[in-house]
Amino acid sequence: MQRTIPKRIFYVWLGSSKPADVSMAVYQWQQFLPEYEIIELNEKASKYFDFEEELKQNDWFRTVYEKKMWAYAADYMRCRVLYEHGGIYLDTDISIVKSFDNLLGDLFFCGKQGENKVNLAVFGCPRHDAFIKKILDFYSEEIWQQPYYSIPDIATFIMQRDYQVSFSDKQEVIKAKDFVVYPPEYFYPLKMHETFNQNCLTPNSYTIHWWKESWCKNEITTWLKNKHLRSKTESMKAQLFSRHRIYLFNFLRVFDYSSQDGIVRLSGIRLPFLQIKKVSGRIKITLFGFIPILKIR
Repeated sequence: MQRTIPKRIFYVWLGSSKPADVSMAVYQWQQFLPEYEIIELNEKASKYFDFEEELKQNDWFRTVYEKKMWAYAADYMRCRVLYEHGGIYLDTDISIVKSFDNLLGDLFFCGKQGENKVNLAVFGCPRHDAFIKKILDFYSEEIWQQPYYSIPDIATFIMQRDYQVSFSDKQEVIKAKDFVVYPPEYFYPLKMHETFNQNCLTPNSYTIHWWKESWCKNEITTWLKNKHLRSKTESMKAQLFSRHRIYLFNFLRVFDYSSQDGIVRLSGIRLPFLQIKKVSGRIKITLFGFIPILKIR
């Protein structure tokens, strides 16, 4: 008997109250698909995702959550919830233009965002789907050894490695044993960094992705790009890169400096003789770790 995808939509919101545009996106889903259950996943929503238990069980999820990498915590959450319960996941910068009803008989479905990569800002699957299980297995340990960290790169890597899928610029549906991949026009008719024009939509278009890219922060990207170059333990303990600006008379910008793991970098140059610490709520910069130079509120 063929399994079907249940009529429920999950989305994730972590760390703060929802801004108005996110609430409006969810409202648009409710108006467009009134017969679908719409479920927010957060730190307190325990019916579908046991937050505290997952923090204990998965080192990657715990690490990115504690470092406030909300987008990467959401990547893991979407995969775990859809594997356990089935349904459709949507990023909060998605608008719906057509019902998903025709896709509910698929196995795992997703779409290409360009010529050579799939994206999981929109995807769906029945519970205990074989492909989403492979992604969860990747999150268990392999993510610490591989250079991949974003959900599109991880899904693309597994499709190519385990299913020998080759991507091209052809506008065709790709069907494999455990999944279906649709062309960009289905879920990503608006390309990244393009200005929206309704002519980009086709009769096949289900959604529009607005590409807000709220996860793109230098301090997060620096950690992610280096996590597989260290041991797992070192990466888990490594502090995020942070940037600070020094002002004279509170308004005249003098210079910027950054720090990671207590080491100061000035204009990108590593200065190991300068170290930075937080002391009584203030930032303290020392020479050779013990001679105070600057204290910044």
